[in-house]
Amino acid sequence: MRKVNGKVVSNLPQYVTANDVKDAINENRPERLVLLKTKSGFNTLDSYRKTYVPNDAELKIVPKRIKAFAFRGYKSEMTKRIIEDQVNVLVEKIFVHGIKIDPDYNWIMIHSYRLPEAWRRNNRVNNVPLLIVIPDEFPALPPSGFYLPDYINPPVGERHLFSPGFGGDHNGESYNIKQKTNQWAWYCSRIDPSAWSPAPIRKLRDWTKGDNLFDVVYLINNVLADPNGD
Repeated sequence: MRKVNGKVVSNLPQYVTANDVKDAINENRPERLVLLKTKSGFNTLDSYRKTYVPNDAELKIVPKRIKAFAFRGYKSEMTKRIIEDQVNVLVEKIFVHGIKIDPDYNWIMIHSYRLPEAWRRNNRVNNVPLLIVIPDEFPALPPSGFYLPDYINPPVGERHLFSPGFGGDHNGESYNIKQKTNQWAWYCSRIDPSAWSPAPIRKLRDWTKGDNLFDVVYLINNVLADPNGD
């Protein structure tokens, strides 16, 4: 059965648009992408052109990305707990090789991220570390872009990767990241705040009801596999 955001949806036909998928689960926010999981990553469904969706398809609805963002402050204890809990679930569900959390909760580093096919072809490695800067306003605000090791060679035509790491994001935070960890290149991909919809937090696991780091990871998968997508 076809699944959308992990839940079985029985009323989806074989050929669908992004709008069809949104309508099937009553998702009416316009600034959302619909992603179809494939063997090589995720493909973005068009809002009006129909795409074949297999019976066992997995689809994700995530915030739309835009470019460049900056913010900085101090994290609350609740924010730290939310980050740690989300990371623990990510490790349990996806990144079994572990995720390192900065002692100050300013960033997380995925130890082994599998690159999409085009990136693997252009490098001698299949898996690399990947770093995500966590804003102090998280989960109210999303991360801004992400980081890959600066030795990575992007595919031909890829223009979103900036080395050495500083792309004007986070008021220079990338400089501190570079000093604390490895040499990083910043991938410019911003989530539109108007499309970011975290759940109100009354108890810790309330974060599962809204946008979270899982959505960020799905979006990273999408932009690396389809850098020119909407």
